Amino acid sequence: MAGTVVFTTKHIGAMYKHTFTWVSTSSGAASYTTLQPVVGLIHREVFVPSTTVAPTLNYDVTLEDADGQDVLFGKGTNLSATTTLEIVLGTSGQKAPIAVDDYLSLSVSSAGNKKGGKVIVYAR
Repeated sequence: MAGTVVFTTKHIGAMYKHTFTWVSTSSGAASYTTLQPVVGLIHREVFVPSTTVAPTLNYDVTLEDADGQDVLFGKGTNLSATTTLEIVLGTSGQKAPIAVDDYLSLSVSSAGNKKGGKVIVYAR
C-alpha cells in the first residue's frame, strides 16, 4: 500500500483539525501513519471525496490507533464517491467522543486508480 497522503493539523480555538488528504495507487489504496501522536477527544469525522478525481463508489477508510482499533468506529465503510459524509460523535445515536493519545494509521482501500479525497478529524 502507500499512495500519497498529506497530513496537516490546524489549531482552531479549543479544537484541532487533523486532515488526511490522499491519492490512491493504481490498486486503489493509500496509507499513512502520523509522525506525532494525535491527542484529545475525537468529536467529529468528515469524509470528503475529491471533486476532480472522485474515488470509486463504496470505497473504504479506516483510521487505527496503535492497538489496531478503528477510531472511526467502522463509519468509513462503503463511502459515497460524490457526497461528503459527516459524523458528529455523541449525537443522533452515534457513539460518544473517543479519547486518543496515539499515532494514527490511515488506510484507504477500493478507491480506484489514482483517486482522491480527504478524511478530516476534529479533536479537542
